[in-house]
Amino acid sequence: MKEGAASPPIAVAAAVGQDAALAGGIALEQQRSTKSKRAARVFDLIVGVSLAAAAGHSIAAETNTLLESTTFLLLSLTGVVLFLAACGLSSIRSRAEFLDHKAGRAGLSFVAALLCAAAAPQQIPVCTSYGYVGSAVVTNVRWPMIALATALLANGLYNARVSARASELKKLGQQTRGSQSGPAKGVPLV
Repeated sequence: MKEGAASPPIAVAAAVGQDAALAGGIALEQQRSTKSKRAARVFDLIVGVSLAAAAGHSIAAETNTLLESTTFLLLSLTGVVLFLAACGLSSIRSRAEFLDHKAGRAGLSFVAALLCAAAAPQQIPVCTSYGYVGSAVVTNVRWPMIALATALLANGLYNARVSARASELKKLGQQTRGSQSGPAKGVPLV
């Protein structure tokens, strides 16, 4: 045997020790993943209620065109669906299966953020007692919609990150279980 080369039993023991350390690291990551998933659910609940409330208020108070009313109605329904999916309502999740996953809720949050950002500017025509003055408009910005679009974007990014980390952890766990079923690669059997 060469000098400095580890004997096979020591190499096997080192490989088993590495697997144990890897399994411990995976267990720690699973705990972090569970906490992240819980935080994502709470974030979904808060954003869903906020979206439904803000859009409902805008329907009742500020809208004056059919397009704005339809947009805010769609946003309000999106908020209700996001809230119910985060609560775990099986009838919503069975009809829209993409809401069963964090990545699906992230996509819905991105779409709602775009709609909120598009609905934020409100153009009010300038008129006098004699009628409209050409094409002059005053743009009023609905700042709550901008804030809600930012929160929806942050929710979508967080859900996407949680989903990506969970899938990486799942793949790592499968690789670890696969390596525990047989000897470590590159280690000769004695």
